[in-house]
Amino acid sequence: MRDVIQDIKDLVVSPNYGVFALATLDFESGTEYWWTGNYDLDYDSKTWKATHALGSISSYQETTSLQAKQLEITLSGLDSAYNSSIPTDNNRNRKATIQIGFASSDFETIIGHIDWFAGYMDKIEQDDGGEFSEIKIIAEPKHKIFTKNKRRMMTDEDQKEVDPTDIGLEYVNELANQVTLVWGE
Repeated sequence: MRDVIQDIKDLVVSPNYGVFALATLDFESGTEYWWTGNYDLDYDSKTWKATHALGSISSYQETTSLQAKQLEITLSGLDSAYNSSIPTDNNRNRKATIQIGFASSDFETIIGHIDWFAGYMDKIEQDDGGEFSEIKIIAEPKHKIFTKNKRRMMTDEDQKEVDPTDIGLEYVNELANQVTLVWGE
């Protein structure tokens, strides 16, 4: 787990500074940038769309093990026309990041941000409630890929998908039927 330096802790609790969230979501249709403000924000060479309130971001705690904890991001109050432009089926395993930003109390001056979460979108649900809609995204931390089973079979056909010119596995079945390996002699 990361320790948060004292300067960051002081910014969070200070009445002289404002705290906001930035969400970067790499949808198949293009990368979207959202923030918890009331107006579009030009920051870090990007234009962040206002969500007025990001909706919600579930609590998230890093662990020292490879235990995968999911993060739930809810974008609410979105224009329903926009909601229909985000397909939900081809966005699995695409990047999602959350950053915590700091600004002056009037949000006129952005001080900076820290990276809080980096992972991949797993599941996306949409709720089209008329004039405004909501998108709920379940994201998994990027270290979760270490716990997923690989679907490779290590066969000649499987290797041809990686490199069609590789002939190294063509002979494995043939050799397996002809050679008897005796161990310990």
